[in-house]
Amino acid sequence: MQQKAKVGVLFCGGCNSYFDRWEFYSSLKNKFADKCEFQLYNADDGESFDITVLINGCQSECLLDAKYVGKFLLVDSSNYTIATGQFEELLFSLQKEGYHEQTIFTGKNWNT
Repeated sequence: MQQKAKVGVLFCGGCNSYFDRWEFYSSLKNKFADKCEFQLYNADDGESFDITVLINGCQSECLLDAKYVGKFLLVDSSNYTIATGQFEELLFSLQKEGYHEQTIFTGKNWNT
């Protein structure tokens, strides 16, 4: 049995959403359920994830003001239509490199 990637999901507050964030998340979760274990991200838990998905409803990128461990994908109103493909590429690269790499990204340093 193939190891599943541990994916943390964090939603913005939804104050100015241009797309249905929950619908995007549900679609992503359903498509990759056999390859990923999805959990809502809670910074207070101190838990690390292989991939963290930051779902911003607009382009303000308010979720980039925190510290995340592991690789992450920023989803916003400019890329949500292609973000599933971007997630798939990120997952593929993670499977090639190995899971549980502890790279830390803070603030605007989110390019992987």
